[in-house]
Amino acid sequence: MAKEGLIARQFMLGVVQTAEGLPIYHEVFDGNTAETRTLLPTLTKVLERFPSVQRLVLVADRGLLSLDNLEALKAVRLASGKPLEFIVAVPGRRYNEFIELLEPFHEQQCATATQEVIAEHAWNALRLVVAHDPVAAATKTQQRNERIDALIRQADEWSGKLTEQDEGVKHPRFDTSPRFSPLFGKCLQHRRGFQGRDRKSAVVARL
Repeated sequence: MAKEGLIARQFMLGVVQTAEGLPIYHEVFDGNTAETRTLLPTLTKVLERFPSVQRLVLVADRGLLSLDNLEALKAVRLASGKPLEFIVAVPGRRYNEFIELLEPFHEQQCATATQEVIAEHAWNALRLVVAHDPVAAATKTQQRNERIDALIRQADEWSGKLTEQDEGVKHPRFDTSPRFSPLFGKCLQHRRGFQGRDRKSAVVARL
């Protein structure tokens, strides 16, 4: 079973390479293995196999970021005693944890920005680097609002049909699957919530 939930023959290849792109280590994993389960064991093997490594920088996507993972990464040490350095993307669902930090940044630098804005903040003894692209923000906001409006129109249509059915008017069967309600609620939450949160990309780094 693949990670996407499909029945497929696949495997995952983990490759470690130098800054010049020279591969020095690889390992094969099952195709449905989460990266969070392979990262730290792979780092440990690499550091044991190459104790002469003087600097190791980990760059990972947003699927890795959790407080437990960050604490584990902060605890990794090279043979020389130097700490592991890392850059990890911040997933959008985690933006709520940065509202107090990002809201002033959004109001002071992003709200009226006409070009990309990049800033850095301290967070949990780490560096939080935030980038705001007003063009991409406007596009994403428009797309999100269009999806929300479409859901609201569909909800109104369904509500009207249910009311008419209560009054004895028959309509063709329509989809009333439970997938609608969570999605609808989530979209409304996005519209009513912190408007700047999906307009930025952010990374947590120790460099």
